[in-house]
Amino acid sequence: MYRNFIFDLYGTLVDIRTDEEAKSLWKFLAGFLARQGAEYHPAELRSTWKRLCAEETEKKREETGSPWPEPDIADVFRRIYEEAPVRHPAERTVDAKTVALTADVFRTLSIRRLRLFAHTEEVLRQLKKNGAGIYLLSNAQHLFTIPEMEMLGILPLFDAVYISSDKGIKKPDPEFMRMLLRGENLRAEESIMIGNELDSDMACAVRTGVRGLFLNTGGAPLSEVRAWEDKMRGEGLSPEIQLAMSGDIRVLLKQ
Repeated sequence: MYRNFIFDLYGTLVDIRTDEEAKSLWKFLAGFLARQGAEYHPAELRSTWKRLCAEETEKKREETGSPWPEPDIADVFRRIYEEAPVRHPAERTVDAKTVALTADVFRTLSIRRLRLFAHTEEVLRQLKKNGAGIYLLSNAQHLFTIPEMEMLGILPLFDAVYISSDKGIKKPDPEFMRMLLRGENLRAEESIMIGNELDSDMACAVRTGVRGLFLNTGGAPLSEVRAWEDKMRGEGLSPEIQLAMSGDIRVLLKQ
């Protein structure tokens, strides 16, 4: 019986699909930025976005020394304003509110699907009723994730939320998991990590002595799991994880 349930978010609890390559996104975002006084051609905006994301990732790599750095997208949006090729008097103060609003516009334009997987809220509420601790350990952006958890009605169900953009590192870096364990005073042997990605969620669990449960929401074949297990053994690790190949989260109620 586990006392602490540590969840991934996207692909595990939340069924999401985004399209950040859509031409309409960059067209409308360029129009929004122009109203703030920062003018870009849509194609130029898209290339600038990609360049700044790469540069901010490298900065975090140097700052943290982690092989798995995670930038804060707020820094990217701030630099998009600062480095605009054309700026005019309509420009407004680029403060935290402006950056957050820009992130909201970007995310709204890119999302094609956002919903909870079946039985997600039911299971979280039951675990909470049973007295379990519920935690989030997500490779995600704070500016996107907190509003979406609020929209989906699950944010109040978590005892603590750890988002990679706030920490500068992401799974499978074991230090990300250790931050949560230390910060919430949790014991690894009393905890289980639930996620849908082998190389991220499960690898992070294995590297920190936390039991992993692979929630196969993406329909991965068993052969893929076995190949991952072999890879972990090749690194000298013991990939002792549980499998929920059906992707049904209700398996947690049997833990």
